[in-house]
Amino acid sequence: MIPQMLLLAFRSLSRNKVRTILTMLGIVIGIASVSVMVSYGEGMQKQIENRITSMGVNLLTIFPTRYRSSGVSMAGANRLTYTDYEALRKELSAINGITPLARSSGTVATKETSYSTSIYGVSADFPLVRNWQLKWGEFFSEEEVKSGQFVCVLGSTTSKELFGDDYDPTGHQVKIQNTLFRVSGVLAKKGSSGPQDEDDLVLVPYTTYKMRINQSQYIPQILVSALSKDTLSSTIEEITTILRRTHRLRDNVSNDFRILNQSEMLETAQSVSASLTIFLVSIAAISLLVGGIGIMNIMLVSVVERTREIGIRMAVGARQKDILWQFLTESIVLCFVGGIIGLGVGIGASLFLKKLLGWAIAFSWPVFALSFMVTLTIGIIFGYYPARRASLLNPIEALRYE
Repeated sequence: MIPQMLLLAFRSLSRNKVRTILTMLGIVIGIASVSVMVSYGEGMQKQIENRITSMGVNLLTIFPTRYRSSGVSMAGANRLTYTDYEALRKELSAINGITPLARSSGTVATKETSYSTSIYGVSADFPLVRNWQLKWGEFFSEEEVKSGQFVCVLGSTTSKELFGDDYDPTGHQVKIQNTLFRVSGVLAKKGSSGPQDEDDLVLVPYTTYKMRINQSQYIPQILVSALSKDTLSSTIEEITTILRRTHRLRDNVSNDFRILNQSEMLETAQSVSASLTIFLVSIAAISLLVGGIGIMNIMLVSVVERTREIGIRMAVGARQKDILWQFLTESIVLCFVGGIIGLGVGIGASLFLKKLLGWAIAFSWPVFALSFMVTLTIGIIFGYYPARRASLLNPIEALRYE
């Protein structure tokens, strides 16, 4: 029974190939759009998660913010200082490491070339705090930080621009702000984070930074790595107590700093990414709906064109359910074939966009399967009315139809 119905459906659809292709086009575009949007959304979510996780889920970022005094919001200048960093470094009990993060833009040069990049003043704990490995050489030591040595660590992009690909510049000298620094190592590649290239940087000891590059006592951020996720809350409380004391904040004054929990940031990013994916898929799903309406319209036209054929089939013994299943099968076949082609087009388009535009793409096969089932459901829903209408035709009137 089923093979016969499928054979009849394929024969009927093949009689007018152009119309069949145009009918399937809506489904193909719909399922391809859903596939691309889901792949992009999944890839973007995983990329965000990887970026945040690569920084360490136990990372705490401290930065200055507005504060309130007697109920009045105060703008406040940058209140984080190297003194705050020293106090935190000495008094925090359950941490893996801590580093200030002072930043300036500047030029790094060799004898042959120069390159503009970001220069950061950090402590010897930076690789541990940021969970960042080295490709070549080693990071500067605590002793080099204390004595303010002229040493630096290059990001992979900066190293590439100054010395070329796959060249170990360890031991070479570069000039930063007209001062010679010895390259002690090169960081492993992290990659881009949106428009920002994380590897486009130079790291120097913060003591050298505030002496030679930027003499300001203020720093924009302090990074702290807690021992574990279980100690995050207690570490945040300790940081708050120490900074309120060093900033001499009274009880009626709110904190003039903020502590960003990386775990909370990860949860927020996942929530935003998931919402964006749902929004993109909802837009793409409209194409599927339009495709379903197109199938219903074409099937209604087909019923009118084949009224005499329906009458002949009824006259030779076909029952109402046979006519119903004949047209319903044609609708399902249209959606099935269109869905297969649409998935192929969607996957191909996703890979093309990944190569051409560098999109983060991740295929979610369960979602693909679900979208394919939705496509078949659309075929049943939008094909039922024309099929039902065909099955209810009066055989005598159908035979007389011209």
